[in-house]
Amino acid sequence: MERALIVEDDYVQLEALRLAMKSVYPQTEVVAVRDVSEALNQIRDSICGENYFSVFLLDIQLGEDSSNRGGFIIANNLRTNSCYYRTPILFLTSIQSDMNIGLNHYHCYSYITKPYTIECVTEALNQMAITGFLHEQTLIVTNIDRIQFRVRMENLILIHAKFHVLNLLTTLGTIHTRDYSLKTIQDSLTGDFVRCHKSYLINIKYVKNYDKTNHFVWVGDEIVPVSRTYAKQLEQRLEFV
Repeated sequence: MERALIVEDDYVQLEALRLAMKSVYPQTEVVAVRDVSEALNQIRDSICGENYFSVFLLDIQLGEDSSNRGGFIIANNLRTNSCYYRTPILFLTSIQSDMNIGLNHYHCYSYITKPYTIECVTEALNQMAITGFLHEQTLIVTNIDRIQFRVRMENLILIHAKFHVLNLLTTLGTIHTRDYSLKTIQDSLTGDFVRCHKSYLINIKYVKNYDKTNHFVWVGDEIVPVSRTYAKQLEQRLEFV
């Protein structure tokens, strides 16, 4: 876990959550805010600066108005941004009935009902860490044999679409899946990935060379075609071009 955003309108609880997270994960940068506007600004800045959050702790009811569901407004913003489509959300709430919305609409990892103890929160965070949910930018994918994998973005070299199957080449081997189209999986990837061909997405961190004349790019040990449609955006991303 590298960055966490906590949104809680009660200052005492907010500070307790911040201190608890820092005590359990001292290397984590913890950003703590008290309202929707501040939270949305932090999310926007994280996207613009490509300095993404790894987890969100969101109080659902922000403010004294009992009908206020500011935490859901924040969650909706997160899920409409592809970089945060799968980032874990832990909801904090005093109204347990709200959690049907949290689980079904915003696909939160879990929720904790108030009044809660700090131990409950840290236990939930530890469970996310154990199960891999807090690995920075993790892609969950089921292969054609229905075995589920949790792939860290940094280990994903390229994706090749062929005959309605996506072939995910990782540093640990290749995974074949029908879970996604190339377009839908692109929406779940970080900014390190770029489309270079109608059938290929590549991780620019693994690019070794680019033949601009013959329209090929070397990604890891693979030679990948570059189409004219995507050549310009690829070239803009490669420092050595």
